[in-house]
Amino acid sequence: MEWLVDGQKIQKYAIQVLDGTKWKTIYSGTAIGHKKIDFFPRITTQHVRLNILSASATPRIREFQLFDGTPSTNLSSRTGNPRADDAF
Repeated sequence: MEWLVDGQKIQKYAIQVLDGTKWKTIYSGTAIGHKKIDFFPRITTQHVRLNILSASATPRIREFQLFDGTPSTNLSSRTGNPRADDAF
């Protein structure tokens, strides 16, 4: 999640994992905003990063979390918080 007090700043980003000695992009997107949820294939890694590729000003990340879960076909039916044991 991005702090939006001063408006949305992030224009393009990538979620990356360390694969040996190189960073590999597993997901890329535009705009994060409030409560952005991205789904990508399951992967095992020890290192992950959020790489901001483009921003209109200095971005302010409020929260970044990873969970092991299957996307629902109806996202509006998802309620509550993810289980703690689902967190990486």
